[in-house]
Amino acid sequence: LLDQIPKDNLNKLLQRKIVMNAIINKGSNKEFIRLLKAKADKMDADRKWNKV
Repeated sequence: LLDQIPKDNLNKLLQRKIVMNAIINKGSNKEFIRLLKAKADKMDADRKWNKV
């Protein structure tokens, strides 16, 4: 099933889930920021690897 979803859509779903979780747990802004940074770092790493 996951293979049928384009990666971009999967990332958007993941981001939406993270945002929803952040809204629900308003106190966890630090965790939210940490997740966003981790995601950005991972996307940068993926980009570097894909440019072989």
